[in-house]
Amino acid sequence: MAQEGRLTPAVAAAGFALLDAVRAQNTEAQAVLALQSVLELIGDALAAQGAPPTLRLVERLCRASQEDCAAMLREAFDVGTCTREAFLADVDSFLESLDEGQAAFTASMQSVLQSGTREQFQEAKAASEAREEARGKMSSLRDLARTL
Repeated sequence: MAQEGRLTPAVAAAGFALLDAVRAQNTEAQAVLALQSVLELIGDALAAQGAPPTLRLVERLCRASQEDCAAMLREAFDVGTCTREAFLADVDSFLESLDEGQAAFTASMQSVLQSGTREQFQEAKAASEAREEARGKMSSLRDLARTL
């Protein structure tokens, strides 16, 4: 995905939001560790493929605490690792992609609610929570970046 340009800030942020949702559900430790390992591999792939600075920054921000995000953004903007404009453009792109996919996601959720199994419902609920968490995290990062 990294080589083909399909690994975007949206993909990285969604992955970390999913990890947070899985942790919040008190999922088995093995599942959390497996997902965490996959996300670390994504981070390694980004670094190896020379991922855009904005994407690498988003990946680091998604792992950081809210308190650390302001300092990390300020440092990235100050030293020129990433421009504020590029960061905001990528975050806006991610949020737009969530909005564009919302109708299909809602239809999928309705289908599961009407005829899905309990397991499918739980998976759909986790996916919905991950989408909302990703939206919230990226909106928060966008608002923070605008104030710096």
